[in-house]
Amino acid sequence: MKKGDIILYNGEEYTILSVDNKNFCALKRKTHPSTVELVHLKDIRNCQIMSKIN
Repeated sequence: MKKGDIILYNGEEYTILSVDNKNFCALKRKTHPSTVELVHLKDIRNCQIMSKIN
């Protein structure tokens, strides 16, 4: 997973805004674009990828 990918996390679509060197990801919720969540990559590793950015 990388910046720009859209994933299904907790039943909602999120865009990955960034992944830092400690493997934390900033996720922006599609339904509430002003909401950004910080999660560890291990917590989203098994999430379905809806759209990949090449």
